[in-house]
Amino acid sequence: MMLDLDLESVFQEIDHTKSRIGQQYLYNALRKPKGSKVELEKIDEAVEHFSKNPTQVFELQRYLATLDDYEDYYFPFLIFGELPEKLSWLWLVSILQGLTLGSIILAFFNPIFLLVLFAIFPVNIFLHYWNKKKIGRNTRIFNRLSKIYDSAEQIHQIIDPKFVSTSLETDLAEVKDIAKKVAWVKVNKSIQENEAFALAWMIIELVKIVSLTEFSTFYKVIEDINTKRESFHQLFKFIGKTDFILSIASYRSSLSSFSKPIFTEDKKEIQVEEIRHPLLEECVANDLYLENKSLLLTGSNMSGKTTFIRAIGVNVLLAQTIFTTLSEKYQAPFFKLATSIRISDDISEGKSYYLAEVDSINDLLENAKTDEAPFLFIIDEAVSYTHLRAHETEAD
Repeated sequence: MMLDLDLESVFQEIDHTKSRIGQQYLYNALRKPKGSKVELEKIDEAVEHFSKNPTQVFELQRYLATLDDYEDYYFPFLIFGELPEKLSWLWLVSILQGLTLGSIILAFFNPIFLLVLFAIFPVNIFLHYWNKKKIGRNTRIFNRLSKIYDSAEQIHQIIDPKFVSTSLETDLAEVKDIAKKVAWVKVNKSIQENEAFALAWMIIELVKIVSLTEFSTFYKVIEDINTKRESFHQLFKFIGKTDFILSIASYRSSLSSFSKPIFTEDKKEIQVEEIRHPLLEECVANDLYLENKSLLLTGSNMSGKTTFIRAIGVNVLLAQTIFTTLSEKYQAPFFKLATSIRISDDISEGKSYYLAEVDSINDLLENAKTDEAPFLFIIDEAVSYTHLRAHETEAD
């Protein structure tokens, strides 16, 4: 329950990625705080390494920037999406391919076999374009698969081996094999849109119709992808994490100051000095120290109470995701963060503002029962609306 920390705006602020894949990786990382100091320190080690090697960063970002096409957003579909099932009547396509090839060959000896070819051709046209329509969204990522592979291969050659999985070379080889097959299925926009190559595209399309090779190749590719999804997943993580790390390095360099978190164990405390909110350019920094106790924060309207507690929540999240905080010092254990800040009623469910607040707090408490890790609850003006009504009644 962290949506009321304005994570969308925070994400946009810290997003310095160059690729769509890196952007997706960062977006996901911000919503899954780490619970391991070792994992975060590995991220920090990589960030520090690239911060000291700007030439290498420039080369890596050059290849990452080639993956900025909107269609690159569809890459995770090959990993997690539901791919088309193999057609039970695919054998019929094989028969049609055989008849087409046979009639073309025999036509050289007896022109009457051209009649067989002409009879098959309308069926092939129908199957070709029926299949094109059916596989439409899959061709979006097929159009980019070769580019994704090429960029990953170039990044692999540049990046320090200690930041690369030992299985990456095998994964790249498997994806390369599939990318070659995809070349026949994908639609090349530059050829379609360029009048000079329009005739070449029409000839290629005619060959595909006559031979039905696009039809059969597509399902062979889908079968290969189904058996090698883990390789695609590893490729996605490799590209995404590389861009994610470079983004952290770039974000840190854009800050006037920041600190790396100090994680404590077996101690329920939080100590921050001069903490700031990442969405505010000019703000008053604040300190906070709590140990084995809670905090009730009071003050006049528009004095910054909500902004302060949001700043605490956001920095807890940044500490446990990108190992970076907007403060001079941050010391705390690994928290399970839960918030109840932006609450609204729901007429469609018959839920009043008061009930929405109570349900929200109840959810926090129920979640706390399922985990032994320290929870950090951030609650803004609990049941404030009801109190306001009570005060009005007393005033009357």
